[in-house]
Amino acid sequence: MIDWEVGSTLKHPKTQDTLTFIEFKFYVSEIVLVQEDGTEWSPEENAFLVCAACPDASRIKLEDVPAGQYVEIKYQLGLSPEVHTSGPGTGDLAEAEGMFLNSTDGYIMLLAEGGSPQSPTGSFTFHLSGFTGDYALQMEKRSDFFDDGMSVVMDGSSTINMTCNPARLWHSAPIVSEVHEVTVAGEAAHSMATAFFENILFSGVE
Repeated sequence: MIDWEVGSTLKHPKTQDTLTFIEFKFYVSEIVLVQEDGTEWSPEENAFLVCAACPDASRIKLEDVPAGQYVEIKYQLGLSPEVHTSGPGTGDLAEAEGMFLNSTDGYIMLLAEGGSPQSPTGSFTFHLSGFTGDYALQMEKRSDFFDDGMSVVMDGSSTINMTCNPARLWHSAPIVSEVHEVTVAGEAAHSMATAFFENILFSGVE
């Protein structure tokens, strides 16, 4: 899902800010694979932290997928409200991952940190959260696999390619010199996360 390297310096095409990410991660959950006959399959543990700087965590690995011909994937960006209110979990939901805030505010759903010469502090920190009300960050998405579909066979593997672009965080947000930090739920967090989530796109099956 993430095909760019943390630590590389990027220039935003719209704002012209220079951005060097040191951390970038977000949650994907409620994954459902749909077969051509409408049969649905979901993993038992269904919350994944996609992390650009973590070994083996820039991709989501699904195991024990039943053999069949799949035509669609459904998923949620962010976490469902009940996950937020259940306290820190295990695996990708563990407190050690640095995404759990507290039992009231739940989890950070997208975290982006790094440096920028345009920032008044030389850095930027965006911990985007919020799971209730008008500024809830959850987003349901689905992608059709088009004509070819995805064939899953015994002892085989397939890859669903999705693309994401960190520049999208700033397509509806102020430049870094104006806002270099967002760490509470609200309109700013919702605007940035939504712009990023909306532009995660399906790009093919291998």
